[in-house]
Amino acid sequence: MKHKATKRILSLLLAMVMLIGLLPTAAIPAFAEETTYSKAGEVGAVTAECESFTEPELGAEIKRDFNFTVTSPSDQRVSITSGYSAYWEKFSYGFWEKYTEAAFNDGTYRLQLTMNSFAFSDGSYYALSSSTTLTLNDVSFTAGKLYDHYDSQGLGSLIFYSPEYTVTKEEGTHLVTVTAGNNGLASADKVYGKTGEVVTLTAQPYDGYRLKEWRVLSGGVTVENNRFTIGSEDVEIKAIFESSNENQGNITQVEVATKEGVDYRPVMGRSPERIFVTIQSSTPSDDTLGVGGYGYGRWQVKQPDGSWEYCMDEPFTYGTYRMCISLDNKVVDGTYHALTKNTVLIVDGEAWTADPYSYVNYYGDPNGRGEISFNSPEMDVIPLANVSDSTPVRCYVKPTLGEFAVPLGDDFSFTVEPKDYYELTDPDALKVYVNDILVTPDGDGVYTVQNVTEDLDIYCDGSGFTSYSNLTITANGKTVTEKIFNGGTYTFKTLAEFGATVPENSTFTGWKIGKKTYQPGETYTVPGGGEVAVNAVFTGLHTITVENGKAYADEAHTIPISAAAEDQVIYIVADPAPEGKVFSYWTEIEISSPGGDGWFGSYDSAQTTYTVYYSDVVLAPVYETQIDNIVINGMTKPSAGVAIDNSDYSYKWGCNVPEDAGYTLGISYWYDITDGEPEFAMSDGDVFRIGHTYRFKAKINLYGDTILAAKEDISVALTGLDAGSYTWTISEYSQIYENMVICFEFTCEREEPDTSIERPEGSGTVGDPFKISTVGELYWFTGFTNNYVAVGEDFAVERNKAHAILMNDITVNPELLTDSYGLNANSSLLADWTPIGYYSDYSGTFDGQGYSISGLYYNTKGYQHEYYGFIARMGENGAVKDLTLKDTYFYTEFTGNGTPYAAGIVAFAPETTNRIENCHFDGVVGTESSRYGGVAGGITAVIGGKIQDCTAKGRVIGADSYSGDNGKAGGIAGQAYVTAMISDCTNYAEVTCWDSGTGVGYAGGIAGYLAGTVKDCCNRGVINGYNQGNYNYVGGIVGWAGGTAEQSAVISRCFNEASFAGSGIVDYIYSNGTYYEGYVTVKNCYNTGSVNNGIVGTAKGVGISITYCHNVGITTKPIIDSIINADDIEMKNCYYVETSHYDTDRVEMTEAMLAEEFADGTVLALLDNGHWTQGEDDEYPVLGEIPGVTVSGMVTSFGKESEKTTVQLFPSGSEIPAFSVTLTGTHAMYSFEGVEAGTYTMKVSKANHVTREYTVVVGNSPIPLDAKIHLMGDIDGNGTVTTMDAMRANSHARGVTLLTDYALKCADVVGTDGTVTTMDAMRINAHAKGSNLLW
Repeated sequence: MKHKATKRILSLLLAMVMLIGLLPTAAIPAFAEETTYSKAGEVGAVTAECESFTEPELGAEIKRDFNFTVTSPSDQRVSITSGYSAYWEKFSYGFWEKYTEAAFNDGTYRLQLTMNSFAFSDGSYYALSSSTTLTLNDVSFTAGKLYDHYDSQGLGSLIFYSPEYTVTKEEGTHLVTVTAGNNGLASADKVYGKTGEVVTLTAQPYDGYRLKEWRVLSGGVTVENNRFTIGSEDVEIKAIFESSNENQGNITQVEVATKEGVDYRPVMGRSPERIFVTIQSSTPSDDTLGVGGYGYGRWQVKQPDGSWEYCMDEPFTYGTYRMCISLDNKVVDGTYHALTKNTVLIVDGEAWTADPYSYVNYYGDPNGRGEISFNSPEMDVIPLANVSDSTPVRCYVKPTLGEFAVPLGDDFSFTVEPKDYYELTDPDALKVYVNDILVTPDGDGVYTVQNVTEDLDIYCDGSGFTSYSNLTITANGKTVTEKIFNGGTYTFKTLAEFGATVPENSTFTGWKIGKKTYQPGETYTVPGGGEVAVNAVFTGLHTITVENGKAYADEAHTIPISAAAEDQVIYIVADPAPEGKVFSYWTEIEISSPGGDGWFGSYDSAQTTYTVYYSDVVLAPVYETQIDNIVINGMTKPSAGVAIDNSDYSYKWGCNVPEDAGYTLGISYWYDITDGEPEFAMSDGDVFRIGHTYRFKAKINLYGDTILAAKEDISVALTGLDAGSYTWTISEYSQIYENMVICFEFTCEREEPDTSIERPEGSGTVGDPFKISTVGELYWFTGFTNNYVAVGEDFAVERNKAHAILMNDITVNPELLTDSYGLNANSSLLADWTPIGYYSDYSGTFDGQGYSISGLYYNTKGYQHEYYGFIARMGENGAVKDLTLKDTYFYTEFTGNGTPYAAGIVAFAPETTNRIENCHFDGVVGTESSRYGGVAGGITAVIGGKIQDCTAKGRVIGADSYSGDNGKAGGIAGQAYVTAMISDCTNYAEVTCWDSGTGVGYAGGIAGYLAGTVKDCCNRGVINGYNQGNYNYVGGIVGWAGGTAEQSAVISRCFNEASFAGSGIVDYIYSNGTYYEGYVTVKNCYNTGSVNNGIVGTAKGVGISITYCHNVGITTKPIIDSIINADDIEMKNCYYVETSHYDTDRVEMTEAMLAEEFADGTVLALLDNGHWTQGEDDEYPVLGEIPGVTVSGMVTSFGKESEKTTVQLFPSGSEIPAFSVTLTGTHAMYSFEGVEAGTYTMKVSKANHVTREYTVVVGNSPIPLDAKIHLMGDIDGNGTVTTMDAMRANSHARGVTLLTDYALKCADVVGTDGTVTTMDAMRINAHAKGSNLLW
């Protein structure tokens, strides 16, 4: 690990000012002077009462929540810890072990509890001692271990044990075990009973279920009316539940019809259509049937590997396709018709097959449903044949379906239509050729080419079409139109023959076409097709022609006029607009004399005046479609977390306008107007945020014969959205340019997420884990593991041992947190998370596969569950890996009787077999207790196993508001047990531990409280500690460190880069050899941040080693603040930069070095060889990569905890170990770093155990290897030598069942000559009976 130095440019004073300035005012404690504790006397006889403490009886329920009341003395601050801190123990295999079963069975028991005494506010206290006695409910207890913290904390604890109680199972007494299948609970009124006694069974089915049967697994009894009589052996019975919903019959067939007029085929180049169907019938009939999934069918395309993927966005191309439709139905009033894997779907008469893997059966649920998908037969893409029209100008080809293309194999139909001003005058002359082949029409004039197999070229011989012209003849208010074919003639008439009169004071001079005047009797030959205007000409007047309207001489519109004098004002009136049109404006479509156009009184009024100038004119109104209602389809409100994803900024948000609307939706933009008018529009990648206000600026462009209504008359609608959910305004408007801009404003509001459960694929086993892809499937899984989701099937896996994998990223509550990690939400709209392992310890594996879960939320106050995180509690072998949890908020203010635990990934992982690997948390996790100190961690609150390659960001808070108890908070782990191993982790989170009482807080970047091992870890987050009445331990890596007397807590190869008030690596080491306060090693660590103490705050006790560390940060104490009662402390090779700001002389065994010596390699040479390196740009040594790999794991052994276990790693062929370590404890962690590639033999040995060898092949990857050794004679490896072991040895000696490998070595107890004889069996048997012990 190589990291750049942070330039140290601030003085100590500036650094401390900044640190204090960053603290919230309310959080800065008023520091009191250090309390001096003094002994006022000793606690003598104590009497107490507890209602739930009674003598054990066979089959009696185990009490777990004890509430103790001390009746005497009342003035010495003596109490007994209530809640789960007191528990029953059972004597087993020579040891007392915590008893976790539900009821007492035969055996010997005792109750363990803890008595406490606390100092008064003046520092005086009454001390517990070995002479202190306890009488509880008139029963005398025996004192055990004493924990004396009076000198430092003014408190002490003393363990007490009740008398031993032996519970005996009398002859003829038998165990009654009652279990339940899925979907219910079951119990018996007896745990034990005698032969002949009657046992009553009780079943509690979940809603929607009923008891099917009592299944007798053993005991040979018969259950009748929920009762049975105990026989001569133990009884085991299981309650089997079934759904109470009744199946009225399986649905065998469903018939549906697709949307009429839609071609649902994969035609090349066309876009896949959504497949809308209408259910026609089902057998039997079911009104609840509907189209599932998206409410419509979708297309799938076949992949090269044979799988299928949905394809709704890309046009069809070469490949194989199929359609998919899902059907679902519901349970109504406890009855249903079941869709099954044998249901047949008939689509437009064609049978589709069911996809058996899509079948969902929730008919057993109270509000259940079923769903299954059907697939059409596979279809290859259908190529298109192109159609071209080579027809001359007289006519054209019109496809019946409107497209000049046809799928191969289809028929292509078309008609031949005349072009404008042409008419078919000789049908026999019309010849139509397709690819040079003459074709004929049917009776309706439709031509059809059947079974098209190639491109088509259509040619029509248009000689049968003749052009014509429309002559519009106008004279003094009278108009006549005549059709004349091309080449035909028109003979002009006199005015009288035409039926018109001469205007007053005028003379008729002829008929005018264009610029030529014709006299009555002359002829006009029509030259081609089109419109021809013929106007009567009068001297002294100009001809006025009004198409689609009339001209009048008077304002009352009573005197029609077709000619007018120069400067005469005439009155023109437009004809009523055609259907669907409105009058737009007047236009002069023809002016006979250049420059002789007159002028309109108001060109945009249907009735107006026109002043004639010196030219004949033809006037006409223009009619257009008026746009007064703008409709935009497809608009959706901005949703939190959705990003703009169109980089060319022409994003239309999936919107469109109705076809043939007369307007189009132009380039449109989104703007974030939360903080006022923005300078720029949103662009590619910008994300919509909850609570922000957004403007969608849509440009509307008109086309064709359309016109905008008046601005105030225009209405706007967004289909699919409630009109009250948005506002709109027209910001730009132009009738001239025929466009406008509409601005829609939305507020991005939080929507309550849908957490309706969905059963994921898979069966939950290791080989077939549940595959989680949606929020509903995630919530189903936690419900399944917690046993509150009812399922209509049996699973091979136990619920709390189910395995799951994440298939993609999942978001539950979008945009849950602000950038500063505050809640960005109305909590009433948030979906709460119920952790996996909430009701029973989770012992499966959750594999995130590198995906993330965002927006998990829990925030409560009260007497709630004590464990909260993504996973609440882990049992044996529980694991989570490759998972990122982000934008998440877990906080609990606990008022119950116990210690609350909260974490991002796993709240409580105490087992040595627990694993958390490659997990990352980014959010807020915190816990606060009003009775006991809360424990919080970014990854886990408590770890007894392994954490590796994890990171934490955001905030981690551990708080205590109760006098005398301690809060713990760690960026990675709140508390790490002796067996814990935390490696390769980085904390970026702000970690805070505060205490409003007289307790102590522990805060660390990696672990708040450490008894195990932390290595190769880094802290980059600020660590805070606030305490109103006492003090906190604040460290960059660890707050407080201590192990057992035999096994050291280890902090190795770690560094801190953050600045805060505390110590760079560990703040307090307390080593006096008691539990959690043993030997501590700090090695190969460094600090670069501005902190109080460079490496360690205080080291107190024995067995402390601080070696090969350095500090280059701005600190008050360069390496360590104080050493208390630690004469044998090992401190060597610790270095710091020589500066003038240290307020103390350097500590012996540490050395000041110049900055140049840190930079030039001098300090590097003094540090531990093999761990450190220095690059060209490094100002100080940093931790380097260790060559080789790490071989590590746990060694399980038996016997005494204090006995040593030796682990050695021998290279192949060598008798000298390359690595060796001595461990203490029956579950101890080992780690060999820098093991080079090759083959090794690992030997594990311990007194009274059989040495075991493992072959280890080392390559390029770390090797996890757990080892287990057995006691001599313990063939089974259960930790005890029994007659069963002797029987197995005897069976081998007689050649019946042979032992092999390590089991054979364990049986060879006489002479250890590699053979097992009856002598070995006899020796093992003698040990088991206690007559001749093996050791």
